[in-house]
Parts: sequence; C-alpha cells; structure tokens
Amino acid sequence: MESKNQKMSENYRLMFNNFVKIYNRILTQKKRLICNKPLTQSNIQALQNDLTDLKPLIERTWLEEKVRELMAALE
Repeated sequence: MESKNQKMSENYRLMFNNFVKIYNRILTQKKRLICNKPLTQSNIQALQNDLTDLKPLIERTWLEEKVRELMAALE
C-alpha cells in the first residue's frame, strides 16, 4: 500500500510558488483596472519582465497571455 503522505519535489513546489506570485500580481493589476484606478505601462512592463526572467514556472504561456490582455487594456 502506498503512503498518502507524499511530499512534493522542491522543483515542483518552486514552479507552483512562482506561478502564484506572478498570478497574484496580475490579479492586483486587474483589480486596479476594474476599480478605475490608474494602471501604468511601467507596472505592466515590470510584470512582463519578471515573467520572462522567472524560472522555473508552470503555465508561462497562459500567464503571458494574461499580461498581454492587461497591456491591451491600456490602449
């Protein structure tokens, strides 16, 4: 019988933690947009740069799509 107390590998834990960090930053910017608070090009650009540099990361393509949606909202 397999143990149900299995630990996640460090690499997977880091990938998911990085995903959550970036996703929370995207959500924060999205909330600002919904609440009609100023959304700046520099904030979105910094988010995009961090996303590009961050490794390891799961679902990078999906997160990049969400950042592009924020960039489109600025235009």
